[in-house]
Amino acid sequence: MIGRHLARSPFLRNLGWWIIAIGGGSYLPAGILLIALAWQPTPGPYLVGERYPFGSDMSAWQVSAGFGFAAFGLLFVALVVAARKDADRVLLGLAFVSYLLMWLPHAWLGAAFIIDDPSLRGLGEWRDVVPLIVLWVVLMVAGFVLAWTEVDLRRRQGPAFGQAKRAKGADSSSPR
Repeated sequence: MIGRHLARSPFLRNLGWWIIAIGGGSYLPAGILLIALAWQPTPGPYLVGERYPFGSDMSAWQVSAGFGFAAFGLLFVALVVAARKDADRVLLGLAFVSYLLMWLPHAWLGAAFIIDDPSLRGLGEWRDVVPLIVLWVVLMVAGFVLAWTEVDLRRRQGPAFGQAKRAKGADSSSPR
């Protein structure tokens, strides 16, 4: 059913790709923001577990995670663009697996908090953003489903999929 609508609508054919590219690419500015907010330059001497060039041990961890998020955002978008260009299931699958791996510790922590206290009081002010996080994940999964369906259609229908049909009687040798 999704495939039938995708075949007719260029907007829907590209929607999944845009959703996952923007969703995954948002890790780049998020990483930069995390670095900017957590970096608290400190002079030596440094001591493992206490004092680092980026600040406390927590600041060092956050700065390190920020660089990881920024790298993930860049590589994720490059992977999605390559998968879209070549209609490559393997690259799209790798993008999906990398997204799952990025979210795995967050899902694990979230499940632990829910099991520990179903009222979510332990989350404090973060409890208010849980619906947005769930919406983000649902949108990303929907984006991957749309993109996978579009790749499948392109592979089944060949290179002409999505191209405008030539008007009847048009001279195929004339430049457009």
